[in-house]
Amino acid sequence: MTFDWHYERDERRRTISCFVDELSVRCNRSAELLEKQGLVASDFPRTDVFVQWEDGSNARIRHAFLVRRPDGLLVGIFSEHCGYFIIQSATLESIKEVPHDA
Repeated sequence: MTFDWHYERDERRRTISCFVDELSVRCNRSAELLEKQGLVASDFPRTDVFVQWEDGSNARIRHAFLVRRPDGLLVGIFSEHCGYFIIQSATLESIKEVPHDA
């Protein structure tokens, strides 16, 4: 089985588009530039994202940050090395950025 890099690139672009306004504020770049160039290494702070779901499951995503949609229904997690994720807020117990070394 071969990995389709075009699919991965397209998924990242779709996730960026879903949160482009929030990312524009977070990364201090225009929405147009983000949609054209995507995220770059300097966009990723030295933080991790810790996620805990209602059933007790949890995950720590390193070298990542999160943004929330204004309606509060979706959270986007953007990781430098592990990809981008969209999570429905209703399923979460908690989600937060934590210092990378903590």
